[in-house]
Amino acid sequence: MLDKIAFALHTNCLNFYSIYEGAGAAEDIMRTLFWLEESNMGRVQLVQTTPNTLPEKHDDRLRAIEDTTLHYNPSDDWPVCPPVAIYFDCIVDSFMREWLVRQREYRAGEITREEYFEWKLNWPDTCDDLGKVTPTIQWRKNK
Repeated sequence: MLDKIAFALHTNCLNFYSIYEGAGAAEDIMRTLFWLEESNMGRVQLVQTTPNTLPEKHDDRLRAIEDTTLHYNPSDDWPVCPPVAIYFDCIVDSFMREWLVRQREYRAGEITREEYFEWKLNWPDTCDDLGKVTPTIQWRKNK
């Protein structure tokens, strides 16, 4: 029945499935990430971030230091506790890269809130692999 409703609404049926209350519950996300790691052992990496301690204007020699720590600027409204970042060395990374582009387009006013929501709602059928392919579902109103 949910599949038929999704078809009638022109949306991905996975938007209606969740074993917990509310789609996209933290438990759903964590379980998905756990199984993604199990099926791609060694390709899902967690990284503890640290606040950026370099002064804004610093000597370029500091850049040459081999520091693989992921830094963030605490002044950018980051949480009190340093966030944990995740890196995917698999197809998820390309999905995340496209999401980052869509999020930046939305924040820059290049796409509307409705377009951004449409892109997410019908994902992955709206993916264009950053302009390399034609998406199955056209979500941009201006194109």
